[in-house]
Amino acid sequence: MWALSKEMQRLGHTVTVLIPYPGSPVSEEYEYDGIRVIRYAEPTVADREFLRSRRAPDGLPVFLTFVREIGPSVVHMHEFNWSNGITLHHFEALKAMGIPVVLTFHLAGYTCRTGRLMYMGKEMCDGIIRPARCAKCSLDDSLPNKAMARLLYLASLPFYGLGIHTAKWNSRLGTSLSFPYLIEDLKSSLERLTGVTDRIIVLTRWYKKMLLENGVPEGKLTYIRQGLPYGELQHRRTARRNGGTIRLAFLGRIDPFKGLHLLLQALSGLTPGRISLDIYGQVVDESYYQRCLELTGPNGGVEWKGIISPEEVIPLLTTYDALCLPSTFSEMSPLVIEEAFAAGIPVIGSNVYGIAERVRHGQNGLLFAFNDAGSLQQNLQRLIDEQGLLEQLTAKVAEPAVFSEIASATNDVYENLVKKHLSKIE
Repeated sequence: MWALSKEMQRLGHTVTVLIPYPGSPVSEEYEYDGIRVIRYAEPTVADREFLRSRRAPDGLPVFLTFVREIGPSVVHMHEFNWSNGITLHHFEALKAMGIPVVLTFHLAGYTCRTGRLMYMGKEMCDGIIRPARCAKCSLDDSLPNKAMARLLYLASLPFYGLGIHTAKWNSRLGTSLSFPYLIEDLKSSLERLTGVTDRIIVLTRWYKKMLLENGVPEGKLTYIRQGLPYGELQHRRTARRNGGTIRLAFLGRIDPFKGLHLLLQALSGLTPGRISLDIYGQVVDESYYQRCLELTGPNGGVEWKGIISPEEVIPLLTTYDALCLPSTFSEMSPLVIEEAFAAGIPVIGSNVYGIAERVRHGQNGLLFAFNDAGSLQQNLQRLIDEQGLLEQLTAKVAEPAVFSEIASATNDVYENLVKKHLSKIE
């Protein structure tokens, strides 16, 4: 948001950032790097009706008061929440005011209730919303007891088939048995959102295709790829040292979905000393961190480096031979791929939607089978065995888009919407 705001200012636009202030009965205003920021009062106390988006947030009138004061030509939303924060009620209110609205989809939660596109946690999902199938997966994801999740799923199907909406029982059991209806709500919310949004920006071609398959009109969608908000790219690896240990880097949260365990398992089966690994990231799951520490034991070439700032990432990556991204779910478009390419190094990544769109196997990186440590190990072994492979991959790494390009494409969306809006009111 900061990078886009600064680029819009550079193009001559006036920018105001309006965000909720959860739990606060009063609003506040401040300036950040020359950008006006307003945190509007959002004192809503969540209850079942609110969490199911049955009633508007208490802060909505305050939000609309600021919108009227600002008088925007376009409102650009960056994500929203089905129940709290920026909701469908905000979009519908802006639509009623006749203000063009743009929304950027940064996450996959619009078509997947878990947001990860992993069916039953084991295989990649096609992302098409199907009430019964998605309910089974969503229940499995929600409950640690998988046997109970399956039992509740099977019990929910007769109620769903008979049209009995058990969520109206106003109990935990009723909610658990209503998952097919919750998936129906997901689909209807996507339809409502599409209806009140003038333009949806998607960061990847794969998610645009998924939205089309879920019935979103193509005329509503604009693809604008991910870019780096760091200005000119001045750091780039030019050549790899001849021979010696291959230096890998892992950057990401230390949690199961980032797949660090797969990388550590893969390394344990390789000849010691041929590949080293430095791990950078914040621990968000302590038990998983301990599990990874145990896996690190046999790997003498593994070092834990802690947390680094965003400004350090690209210069740091130029000191490595490759980045490993072993994700066990499909992120929309991981920014760290663009950072690795900016540093001039290839990516070894999971063959999932968000990685496979940018990493081309055998060209600017290598892809291994989803959630498969053995496949990752085979690809790492290739780097050791195939002389010149790493150099070939490195040579085909192209610089990513800089943010000025992304801002220019976004500005075109704004200008087209404003022209269309003005033509309607003349």
